[in-house]
Amino acid sequence: MVGFCVITAWLLVTSTSVRAQQAPSKRPVKPSATAPTKGAAAKAAPKLATSAPAAGQGTDLVNQRIVDHLRSTFNVSPEVELTVVGRNSSKLMGLDTVTVEANDGVNTPHRLEVLVTPDNKFALMPQIFDLSVDPFAQKMKEINLGNSPVKGSGSAGVTIVEYSDFECPMCSQAYHTLEDQVFKQYGDRVKLVYKNYPLPSHPWAQSAAIAGMCAFQQSNDAFWSLYRAFFENQSSIKAENIKGKALEALTKTRINLTEFEKCYDNKSSLSRVQADIEEAAALNIQGTPLFIVNGRPVPGAVSFSVFQKVIENALKKRTN
Repeated sequence: MVGFCVITAWLLVTSTSVRAQQAPSKRPVKPSATAPTKGAAAKAAPKLATSAPAAGQGTDLVNQRIVDHLRSTFNVSPEVELTVVGRNSSKLMGLDTVTVEANDGVNTPHRLEVLVTPDNKFALMPQIFDLSVDPFAQKMKEINLGNSPVKGSGSAGVTIVEYSDFECPMCSQAYHTLEDQVFKQYGDRVKLVYKNYPLPSHPWAQSAAIAGMCAFQQSNDAFWSLYRAFFENQSSIKAENIKGKALEALTKTRINLTEFEKCYDNKSSLSRVQADIEEAAALNIQGTPLFIVNGRPVPGAVSFSVFQKVIENALKKRTN
């Protein structure tokens, strides 16, 4: 299965051939050069060497060298602006942390950290891990599980958080795997929490997300009625008929349709959709669908066997 690119999917330029059947849909990438191969990225990523500035030249030159090496090493598109936004002492003795912000003008700006030696001669991009912390438990703490649509038992031992887009074909494929296999196999032992991550390249994805959250404001069950309707009828939905399709799906629910229409027309739930998008960005999620199963990321429309393996491991971990 194809994974995510180095740093962030939209910061790097990716090849269109990388989209395999199970690969997640990604935030839009403006075409330019080709992303580095897996081997090249692994070789290039550990150290970014920079020449020390000449006498009399200081911070501006160092910052520019860091930015230039990032562009060169990771084939960053010229359309992505890289800016050094801070420098502080790091957790590693003798090194400073330089924070660089990447902004393509479309997606939420992404920040990354570079370690720099005191003499400004070398820069490094390692990933620092706190080995005293369970990374999967920490990941779950970073997710706001309150006030989101939930399907399943509140006492379920496994929580699946889904970052998804109602217009994404791979998300629809994953929906069927969850509905037809995961929930049938595990029942009340799993619960699903839905998070909105509509991609800008999809014409009606944001409208569907707004509709979903407008329904959720009145009823959790009403949201899941829309969830099923959007994914099961994805091919017949367009930007022009999304509202009508939503109302049709909600007619059998007990919500106030007049209030729903008012919420939808005024985009009253947009802030809640944006909150999900910002959370996804903070977790460095760059494509859909992305599932987090008790803290373990599962990107793409994976097979049931993959879900089964992750869920069984999560259940086993709870009993140990």
